[in-house]
Amino acid sequence: MNLNDELDKPLMGRSCDSEQPESSTLLEHRTLGLHKKIQARTRWSLYLHITTLIITILTWISLFIWNQHERSISPFALIERGHCGWSVEEAKANDCVYDIMMSSWMPRPCYDEELSESFLRANNFTYWTLNQGGEEVPEAEVKKGEFDILFTHGTYHYQHCIYLWKLQMKAQKSAVRVLDSISRSQAHIAHCQKLLTPDLSSHTLYQLQSKTGTPIHVKPKRQTCWEG
Repeated sequence: MNLNDELDKPLMGRSCDSEQPESSTLLEHRTLGLHKKIQARTRWSLYLHITTLIITILTWISLFIWNQHERSISPFALIERGHCGWSVEEAKANDCVYDIMMSSWMPRPCYDEELSESFLRANNFTYWTLNQGGEEVPEAEVKKGEFDILFTHGTYHYQHCIYLWKLQMKAQKSAVRVLDSISRSQAHIAHCQKLLTPDLSSHTLYQLQSKTGTPIHVKPKRQTCWEG
């Protein structure tokens, strides 16, 4: 056998030729799977972008109306309708109610039970003791407001801000405007406006889909209900 015959032989023998179709098919399956994942992620990102854009526009409109209305009212006209103090014990003594959607104890005159319950039913949140899951806590226990911190779905934070916005809109339409100190807070309004600004980063998308993406707290911070 001469040198040219040796050079013409395949390095790995004939087995390489027999394996080539199988490798090609595997590669095609992987490529197709990756393509489907990219398409699904693109659709989700587009949906999130459109939704957050609509919410942001509505929030900006409500903030503009709210600020215009605030300027027309003297701060000295506000009448306190109750507060929740600085502890769970004080909140209970003051007849406050723990509102899951506000992640806070609320004075009863400022607690919108109908709106809060409608948000809870629509979202069907689950609650966990740890940010990695841990033990699931029934909603009835959460409503007692006797925990330190729990974790719920990543969409909760966004729903909380929309809930706050709806409270503001209802108060504006009411003949007697009664609204809590959190909903009146310009800092909190600015926080929600920033949160609802479209953000398609991988971290945000992951948090939105996480069942424990949002922590909720219970410690009262003297939330006050104001009329006026």
